[in-house]
Amino acid sequence: DGSAVSDYNELKNAITSISGDGEDNIIYIHDGTYRFSEGIIYDAKGTLEHLTLKGCSGANSQIIFDGQNLSRIFEFQKNGPLTAETIIQDEQPPFPSVDINDIEFRNAVWDTAANTNGCFGNDCGSVIYANRFHINFNNTKFKNNYATGGYGMILNGIVNLGIADTIFEENYSSSGGVLSFSGDLDMQNTSFLNNQGM
Repeated sequence: DGSAVSDYNELKNAITSISGDGEDNIIYIHDGTYRFSEGIIYDAKGTLEHLTLKGCSGANSQIIFDGQNLSRIFEFQKNGPLTAETIIQDEQPPFPSVDINDIEFRNAVWDTAANTNGCFGNDCGSVIYANRFHINFNNTKFKNNYATGGYGMILNGIVNLGIADTIFEENYSSSGGVLSFSGDLDMQNTSFLNNQGM
């Protein structure tokens, strides 16, 4: 079961429509380049639902999520935007989860100075900003993503992080590293090539 999408608008509508429905959902993604002019928000709305994104052709998929040097790709919210009032509650388990498979993330951008309302404090992220989610990446690639400010600017806010068969190449963060997570790390067959972080 699950829905299938072929472009950015279909992807955004599919993710928005299932946000917080309390169900475990799968979205199958057809090959192609998905051009992001703004990030897509997925809000679990306090549920423990599990979202899976995967290529229709599995490991042979040719899928690019392209931020076009304009935007981050995803923001995952545990229960609405993180604020000073909700941060303590949001940090408490249990947490929702996401599996992301068979996708290349390219040209995502986050400039903290230009997006003062886009995240709480320094908790931002160029490709993915996750407000307390467990996330697993399998057969993915992160290339030429750029961020200024915050911590762990390519992936940030994750609790338990799983990464397998993945490449991080030519990503840049002016403050922090490539990854930021607060729980366990399970990393297998993953390469870091020419990334820069301060």
